[in-house]
Amino acid sequence: MTSAGIMRQKRFAARIILLTALILLAGCAPGAGVPADSTGDVTLPVISEAAPAVLEIVKDGKSEFGMVRLDESHPMTVDCTALIKLVRRVTGADIEMTSDIRGYDSPEASRPEIIVGACKRREAESFIASLPENGYGIRAEGNKLIIAGKTDSLTAAACRVFENQIAYNREFTSDGNMTVPAGFEAVYTMSAVLEGNRILSSDFAAVAVFDRVATVKARNGFQGTQGSATDGRYFYVSLYRKANGVETDIIVKKDVSTSEEVAVSEELPLDHCNDICYDSLRKRLVVANMKDGKLTFVDPGTLAVTGTAVFGSGNPYAIAYNEKRDRYAVAAGGRICITDGDFNILSTIEMAPNSNYVGQGMDADDDYIYMPMSPSQGITRDNIIIVYSWDTGYKKTAHMRTESESETLVNFGGRKFVTFNGTVVNISEYRFVAVYG
Repeated sequence: MTSAGIMRQKRFAARIILLTALILLAGCAPGAGVPADSTGDVTLPVISEAAPAVLEIVKDGKSEFGMVRLDESHPMTVDCTALIKLVRRVTGADIEMTSDIRGYDSPEASRPEIIVGACKRREAESFIASLPENGYGIRAEGNKLIIAGKTDSLTAAACRVFENQIAYNREFTSDGNMTVPAGFEAVYTMSAVLEGNRILSSDFAAVAVFDRVATVKARNGFQGTQGSATDGRYFYVSLYRKANGVETDIIVKKDVSTSEEVAVSEELPLDHCNDICYDSLRKRLVVANMKDGKLTFVDPGTLAVTGTAVFGSGNPYAIAYNEKRDRYAVAAGGRICITDGDFNILSTIEMAPNSNYVGQGMDADDDYIYMPMSPSQGITRDNIIIVYSWDTGYKKTAHMRTESESETLVNFGGRKFVTFNGTVVNISEYRFVAVYG
């Protein structure tokens, strides 16, 4: 037999072995990393003489692939960091994380890449556009491996597909090598949208991303904020002043939809005014003065003080209210106290210890209680939101990539907001995004 004939036989045998392995893989159930409410399909590649049989992502513990994500995307950066650690763990190879900042036609865009999520790569855009509603998965196309979902949160689910079907599958990854068949595709769908509080109830980690929607300027020596609240129509933002050792505040009332100032209070005896909540049943603002256990009631219409109360267990520094439960959550004495409308303690929640961050205000909705914590100088450089269940306590911690000091969180109608301290106070809308890792 001629040498050419021998080579043809070898290529044919290799294709038979590869297709047999893929057929066996397609017959297996999805791995544990695929959510239980997902359905999906694995597409077998069509192999031709012209196309490469496999993408050699890692060969002998080394890789020529870069891992690209949307520039400055916090969720995608978290996903990529975890994926790089995964690849290193199973192959020993280090993959460089890069961004799409130079665009579709940059020299980097032609190199072998693992693309994570939506970014300036045509292959990613094409794959995401092809996905069904609530869809996610992986695709090998040309010299690219795309790991993406219809949303940023669903990209975290796609990372789990890569983990279980590629990284932990010895058909594809073993002995310092990782190869993916050309044309391979695995797509799944979730039964419901992965967003909002469904992320918090899932087994995914979460981060918080935010965009500024309004500002509050300093005036008359009052600058920086502590507590804030909303009734859905207006924001109520405190501005703080300390003169001759005495702390006082004013409250600025801003229209949520237009960001216009509606009213400004007189100087009020609210001490540090560390947090404010809106009691929608009793139509009042409740201030945690953070002094002598005092709570102060303010009329949201007139912005005048209408009364005070003394909390019976510790010095409150954060407070939230939920109308559906008609319950307050009050942070005092090293715990979260769940109270009725008269501040009688009904139950308590143990706080998750975290000495690397500084405690701030608090917010609550029907399902969860949210506590923002700001950076501890010289120790941490981001913010976190610690999430608690009303009934079972600590749920999870979401990181928020900013060094600005978050002060409190507020919500209404499913929208969530965070206020950041500064000479100019920033009000930002935030949302949770599921991440891999």
